Amino acid sequence: MDLECEYPALTDLMMSGFHLDFWDFHESPEEVVSTFTRDPIFCARIPLDVDSLLGKFAGPDREDRLDEVLWKLTNNYDYDEEGITA
Repeated sequence: MDLECEYPALTDLMMSGFHLDFWDFHESPEEVVSTFTRDPIFCARIPLDVDSLLGKFAGPDREDRLDEVLWKLTNNYDYDEEGITA
């Protein structure tokens, strides 16, 4: 299945919020999420997408697989640099 169709809210967040130059528009990743969660429709969809995505992966390679999906959804936030994981 096409990831953009399977995770529409995450796709919106990654493409619109965590684009290549998001640091030019936002002071932090938390600010990006705060900006996007002001929309009640988005707020209702994002937990469903996150739960669905997290439910697909288990085991020792979980982080790598999550990284891969977020990268395919055009995530440009380098959370490793911040000392956190997908």
